[in-house]
This record gives sequence, structure tokens and C-alpha cells, in this order.
Amino acid sequence: MTEEKKEKLQVIKHRVDISNKFRLAFLFIGVVILVFIYFGNKIWDSNQIYISFRRIALFITGWDLIFMVISTFTKLIFTIQYNKTIKQI
Repeated sequence: MTEEKKEKLQVIKHRVDISNKFRLAFLFIGVVILVFIYFGNKIWDSNQIYISFRRIALFITGWDLIFMVISTFTKLIFTIQYNKTIKQI
């Protein structure tokens, strides 16, 4: 394997790792918000401040879900590129 192919492989592997970290970060943010909403419903069921916060949290969770799907597809694309590069070697 030449040095140029090794560098190309490292660049693509780095992209896969970064997109995977973003995906996991968005997943963690979504889980934390949803767990807070779940237990908040049990603790502060009819508190007006909690109801307004829940509305904002669900809006953030919606965007978080969109970003998670985007990062999953980018990871898929970079993984396909990585596998093609490995196959060529």
C-alpha cells in the first residue's frame, strides 16, 4: 500500500469517525431531553413553567431528530466511500 493510499484512507476514516461522533452527540441530547420530559410530567404535571419549557424542549428535540438523521446519512455515505477505498487496495 502506497503512502498516498494510506493518507486517503486516513482522511475518509476520520470523516466516518467525526460523523459518528455527531450522530452519537445528537442521540445523547435527544435522550436527555426526552428523559427530562418523561420524569417532568410525573413531577410537575400541571405547572405552567414546565408546560412552556416542555413546548420548547419538544421543538429542540424535533430539530435534534432532523440533525441525527442527517448525520446518520452522512456516516453512511462516508462508510460507503471507506469500503470502496478498502476494496480498491
